[in-house]
Amino acid sequence: MMIKQVITELKAQPVIAWVTIIGTALAMFLIMVVVMLNQVNVVDLAPESNRHRLLYATFMRGRDTTKESNIMNTSSLGAPVIDAVFRPLTTPERITVFTKWNDEQTVSTPGVAGFIADTKSTDEQYFRVYDFTFLAGAPYDSADVASHLRKAVITESIARRLFNSADEAVGRDIEIDEVPHRVSGVVKEVSPVTNKAYSQVWTPLPYKELDEWSAQWGIGEYAVAVLAHEGQPLSEVEEEIKTNLAKFNALKAAENIEVDFNGAPYTEEGERAQVGSNNPADLAKEHRHQLIVYAILLLVPAINLSSMTRSRLAWRTGEIGVRRAFGATRGSIIVTVLCENMLITLAGGAIGLLLSFGFGSLFFDTIYSAGTFAAYNTIVTLGPAALFAWSTFGYALLFCFILNLLSTGIPAWRASRLNPVDALAATSK
Repeated sequence: MMIKQVITELKAQPVIAWVTIIGTALAMFLIMVVVMLNQVNVVDLAPESNRHRLLYATFMRGRDTTKESNIMNTSSLGAPVIDAVFRPLTTPERITVFTKWNDEQTVSTPGVAGFIADTKSTDEQYFRVYDFTFLAGAPYDSADVASHLRKAVITESIARRLFNSADEAVGRDIEIDEVPHRVSGVVKEVSPVTNKAYSQVWTPLPYKELDEWSAQWGIGEYAVAVLAHEGQPLSEVEEEIKTNLAKFNALKAAENIEVDFNGAPYTEEGERAQVGSNNPADLAKEHRHQLIVYAILLLVPAINLSSMTRSRLAWRTGEIGVRRAFGATRGSIIVTVLCENMLITLAGGAIGLLLSFGFGSLFFDTIYSAGTFAAYNTIVTLGPAALFAWSTFGYALLFCFILNLLSTGIPAWRASRLNPVDALAATSK
């Protein structure tokens, strides 16, 4: 019955009704594009399919406790801190250590001219924390890392460029900055959007002698990812990390050294919210900014749609008067108007949602490639799985519901308070 009423209204006032639907669609489109831009950085997305149970420490700060000045030095994590704080962890499922930043190195083989590729050094656990799709071969193992063997895992595009296929690449040698490495495996391409897992070439962590300064402060060039057990509260892992850090600082007290992890460990969202190595993430501030943007995207169309709703209700004044005259309650009038407008809002919302996914599929690669990831030596790719998540669908439904209440609530309340006699008189004029 309600759907028939909406269809009748569309036929009776096609311009106003369709302007309402189009306005809702554009509002949905804008807010969903913003939501997807934010969500794609934090939702589970292969090969970072376990983002929901990962904690990161990517920066450390150290200070001399005998001085009143603030941070004395900042850096990525070094082996001394990792060995003292993270290696002994017993609560998580596993940890992995890798270079925080990708390097640009020349990759070549005899007969193939060298070209620049993004490279990253990791331990063997890296390929168990992140779920890469191996097309051929296998990752290097703990013995390879411990022996500092020169092996490499490469992406399919690198394999094709050097050897024409993934299968032909396994067991072959490549040169990375003129140093020979044996290819142990080939993986499916990785998007820079999954920035912890992203690279084009992965090699075992190198053996590096620490200079006196690095050894003293524990600084280095590594990041640590800690994978909690499925269903395990992240707070349990956080507490053990803090306990181990306190023990490390107690040992360093004699040297007047105290270090911290810039507010870490962080979730994926918190890690991305850090601004440099000396500014802890302020998620509350980030969330406030997001809410302000969402509020603007909600209120502006809601005000416009509210005027459209009033126009539709003004045309239906006589109908409302008749219903009131035959005993319809104010509550039933409000519910009817809200439900009718909700159907129209959902129709516009569905169109807007489809537009946002279409826009994302066509243009998100360009948006990302021209922004944060412009420095990478690959094209950013985002498949449907990156753009759609049930949480995104939930945001869409919530948006439609709130927009309906904002744009229809006051007009519906005013319509319900019409005096039946006045409404009928207004219609007869």
